[in-house]
This record gives sequence, structure tokens and C-alpha cells, in this order.
Amino acid sequence: MASAGSVGIGRIYGIPIELNWIFVLMILFFFLLSPAFGIILILLFVCVLIHELAHSVTAIRNRVKVSRIVLLPFGGASVIDTTKINSRVEFNISIAGPLMSLFLGGVFGIIAVVLPPGPIEQVVNELFILNIFLGAFNIIPAFPMDGGRIFRSWLEKKRSFYDATMLTAAVSRVVLAIIILTTIGFALFYTSYSLGYRVYVVAITLIIVVFLYGGLQAEVGSVSIRKETAGMKVGAAASKHFTYMEPDATIEELYEKVRSSGDHTIITKVGDSYGIVNLARAKKGVVYTVSQISVPIITIDANASVSDGMSKLTAADVGIAAVKRGRTLVGVLSYQQLQTLISLHMLQKRREKASASSG
Repeated sequence: MASAGSVGIGRIYGIPIELNWIFVLMILFFFLLSPAFGIILILLFVCVLIHELAHSVTAIRNRVKVSRIVLLPFGGASVIDTTKINSRVEFNISIAGPLMSLFLGGVFGIIAVVLPPGPIEQVVNELFILNIFLGAFNIIPAFPMDGGRIFRSWLEKKRSFYDATMLTAAVSRVVLAIIILTTIGFALFYTSYSLGYRVYVVAITLIIVVFLYGGLQAEVGSVSIRKETAGMKVGAAASKHFTYMEPDATIEELYEKVRSSGDHTIITKVGDSYGIVNLARAKKGVVYTVSQISVPIITIDANASVSDGMSKLTAADVGIAAVKRGRTLVGVLSYQQLQTLISLHMLQKRREKASASSG
């Protein structure tokens, strides 16, 4: 099942591959505008997919769970479980993508030299340039590029994870400012290019910078949450308002249980894990058991930290999890619940700091 805003196109190495809808529309637009450019764009994003697969396969080999790969308008993202990543593993996962892009660039460069001049040689040459750029750009030591995580993993040799992240974030802001100033300088001083082209370059660059800044802020926010919620456990945030049904229970039994309990969140066993009942999967006139109309969900240990719980829910296809203590199901946890709890907790901490400073 694809995540919201994306369409699934299959699996590679067991990893679901999704296309963001905006990316799909962008390809269609450019393909209609110029079929040749559309073909280059499709081939480029095949290379982006290979770049992301390098990250994902490296993660899997380091025993890190990969939920999916999503191709976005300005690149791609491997959605992985970050709860078990140390600095060495983060370095290995992060460096794999840029190295793969540089390798692809080298392959396309060799092919371009061998091919005779013509349309195919031009396409291959474009892919050589674009892959070399993609690899080099991603090594820049700034979030959310791979280079930001590579730089952070290096800083962690002498700093805490939080301090390494904050220093990398500061460097990232400087890098984004340099990109903006360089682009403005191009627009002002390279008058040999048409005004329309210069405006176009500035507009595209600003869109990319806004996209990168959003990724930077998300990284900083995630690490800040980890620090501010240290000591908070998932078990304390889990909701007890759920009803458990045996997997072979009928819809009639489900109805009676919900009517008597008043709980609308229904959890059951799906194989060796848990699932949440989704009545939208039931077709009229067909007899179902509860497990047949359930969507599998992840399981989180009640003693896991709140930040780890948030990471697992972010990586999951379904934004809800079963919470267990030992072998016992003790609650359910949704992304919205956890986000609300974290926001209230951080707000309370800010108020306490403000009161302490004013006192």
C-alpha cells in the first residue's frame, strides 16, 4: 500500500517503490512539452532510483529496516528506521548513494566517448553530466543532502549526536545562503544570458533552496525532539481506548463488541503481528472474519523512547502501532497522538524555562 500522495509502482530487492504524484505530473508535463527532454528526465530518475537503492541496500546489509523508496520532484528519499543507526552505519548508508551516482557518471562518460556523434551520444553525455553533478552535489556537507549526514557522522567522533547535528545545521544554512547569493550574482552580472533565462534560473534555485531548507528544519526538529523528550517512554503515550478481537471473530461479533465497549479502534492478530480493522475493505454480501478486513501495523515496545516511536511511525505505511510490554498488548499509538503529546511536553518545558529565567 502506497503512502499518501504517492503511487506504488512495484518492488525492487523487496523494497516498495513509490512515485510522488507531483513528480508524475511533472514528467507528463515535460514529456508533452518536449518528448526528448521527457525521456532524459525519465532516465535521470532511473539513475536517482539506483542512487536510492544504493542507500537502501546498504541499510539492509547493516540490518536497518527500509520501509520504501519515494521518488520526489527534486530527487528521492529512502524511508528507513533510524532508531538503530550509529555514526558508522549512518556514514556507510549516506556515502553509498553519491558513490553510486559518481560510478554511473563514469560509466555513461565511457559510453559517450565510445559512441559515434548523434542523438544517443547526446543523451548519454547528458546522463554523464547529470550523474556527476548529482553525486558531487550530494556530498556537500549540508542537510538534507547525503553530505550533511556524512559530515555529522564525522563530527560525532568528538561530539554528541545533538551537538554534531546542530553544527551541521549551522553549516547547512551557510551553504544555502551561498547558493542563493551565487544565483543572484549570476542573475545580476551574467548579462550575456537573456533576462528570461536568468529569472528562470533564480526561480528554480529558490524553489530548490526552499525544498532543502524544509528538509534541514525537519532534521533539526527531529533531533530536538529526541533531546527534549529524553526519558519519555512510548508506554506512557499509548492509548488504552481500543478493543481487541480474535482474528476469526465475525463482523456480527465485532459490531456487538464495539457497541458495548464504545471503542472504535479495533486491534486483532494478523499472522504473527497485529492489525487494525478497516471496514472499508469489506464488500457487501461477502462474509468476513475480522483478520480478513484488517491492515497490518507495526509493533513498538512500551519501553522504547518517544523519539524512537516517532521514527518508527514516520517510516511505517500505516500511522498507527500496537504497543506491547513483553508479550502483552497494552495500547495503541497513532502518529497524531504522539505528535500532540510531544508538542504539549515541549511547550510545558519552554514555559518552565521561561518561569525559571524570570524568577
